[in-house]
Amino acid sequence: MYTKDFTVEIVTPVRTKFEGTCQEIILPGIQGEMAVLGGHAPLLTMLSPGITVTKQGDKEQVLTTGEGFATIAENRVVCLVDFAHEISELDFDALRAERDGLQSELNADPGNAHIRNKKQQVEAKLRAENYGKNS
Repeated sequence: MYTKDFTVEIVTPVRTKFEGTCQEIILPGIQGEMAVLGGHAPLLTMLSPGITVTKQGDKEQVLTTGEGFATIAENRVVCLVDFAHEISELDFDALRAERDGLQSELNADPGNAHIRNKKQQVEAKLRAENYGKNS
């Protein structure tokens, strides 16, 4: 049954980063972005590091989120992610420096999955810098 609003929780190991009602949420799925509206079919999906957007009317909240899972059922979305940050919390200069350092480490040790994963997380945060600038 379609209803316009649904509840959303975005939870990290440290705290609940977002809890509220939305009309739409855009999630960074492992096969690309996915939009969820009220009345969505039940689903369990993996999430990639990326941009998560909650929409309520003309208000958007943009978060960078880490790897994790989302469950969608009964007009409720719960995202369990490694991290979640608002754009205003990010220092993009520091993130670029961290990315460059991680790339140097990865060049020296190309098989290091930990470094590769950390670099992907930093790059996900950096994508938030340009969110909405090309619309």
